[in-house]
Amino acid sequence: MDRSSIIFCIGSVLFCLGIAIITFPAASVSRETLAAAATPIDAENMQDIDLGDFGKVSVLEMLDYYLENPPAKTTVESELKETRFQGC
Repeated sequence: MDRSSIIFCIGSVLFCLGIAIITFPAASVSRETLAAAATPIDAENMQDIDLGDFGKVSVLEMLDYYLENPPAKTTVESELKETRFQGC
């Protein structure tokens, strides 16, 4: 490799590393948020969930509805759609 190629590669790596260092704080969460996310909460203590047109529903009501009306099991196996690459 010639000198300009090496300078370009090193410059590109340093530029990408600089962007990563600058944007990392915006992408990370605080330790308190991480600890709160790892701690389980009882369904009674959770806030109501807004379902748009259906209104606000408590987590316990959603759980009861799911237990009374479980999702239907499908008996038909879905066929995998075969795609072929045909080029230009």
